[in-house]
Amino acid sequence: MIIEDMDNFFANHIEAFKEVVEQMGCNGKFFPTDLYTYPIMNRAMAINHAYYKLAKSNNYIAAAPYIRMQLDNCIHCYAGCLVKDVLGLINYFLKGKDLCKYRGKSKNQLHNKYIVQELNKIFKNFKQAYEYYNDDIHLSHKHFMQS
Repeated sequence: MIIEDMDNFFANHIEAFKEVVEQMGCNGKFFPTDLYTYPIMNRAMAINHAYYKLAKSNNYIAAAPYIRMQLDNCIHCYAGCLVKDVLGLINYFLKGKDLCKYRGKSKNQLHNKYIVQELNKIFKNFKQAYEYYNDDIHLSHKHFMQS
């Protein structure tokens, strides 16, 4: 999708987000999964908007880290698929504890490296994208080449 097409994307994304929020919870009740996914969705929207604004102004050095931040959203969402007790994971996370110290079904700790490997089994280039955009988060050779 090119930058010029993103205005329409945001209009649709906001409407879809509103629908999800309206459907969250049954009969006005919210569940721990709602408390976990809502902030991730809200963060994804904010990141998309920031990326769009920066890319539209040709500020790709500042925009690129937002791609990695979206990959981090994917990692946090997928962590729930790797545990036996999703509610236990959510409660653990909502207490402010690090996701990387929680153990999944396979007894592995939910470090980014492990979750990225698992995601890469489904999305073949996920690990490559994660590693590539990691260089945009931390000062790297890419910044010197872009200057």
